Amino acid sequence: MSNNIYLKIDEIIVKNISENNNLEIYAEMMKDTKVTNSLSKDHSKNDLNLLRLNIIKYKGSLLGIYKIEDKNTPFGTIGISNIDYQNLNFNIGISIHASYRSCGYAYKAIKGIINYFQIKTNFKLIWLCVNEDNIAAIQLYYKLGFMSQEISKEFFKKKMYNPKKEKFMTFSFKR
Repeated sequence: MSNNIYLKIDEIIVKNISENNNLEIYAEMMKDTKVTNSLSKDHSKNDLNLLRLNIIKYKGSLLGIYKIEDKNTPFGTIGISNIDYQNLNFNIGISIHASYRSCGYAYKAIKGIINYFQIKTNFKLIWLCVNEDNIAAIQLYYKLGFMSQEISKEFFKKKMYNPKKEKFMTFSFKR
């Protein structure tokens, strides 16, 4: 999987996030329980130094979502992790700052990632987990072509930082 992603999609850019970016909005986003509900305790802290360290140590690709006019201040993130090269699948997670939600940015960013991986790779499955109370996100994922999947508690224990099976649903996108 490519470590360096740069996508220009209408008025946004999706690119690798850097510990050198302006992380004030990112830190503010980490205070939002809608964003941090499924993250580990370390990822949900909003201390800038800890956020920078998490960016450096992230296992996978951590992408920022930026407005074209401010390419240094991410207002959202997309995490690509749990990369399985044998079965050709990976996990995707997205977080958007509350003031940027319902603007179409999450749709454009995820659609861009899906298109990128369909063209540039041979991956067959993208999966994600979402809090079942997050109706807007669930509607977005259905709109993008994800399908509801039932999975076991063991899967969550292996793959998720802070599994809470009773609060999560999974969706998968197949090529």
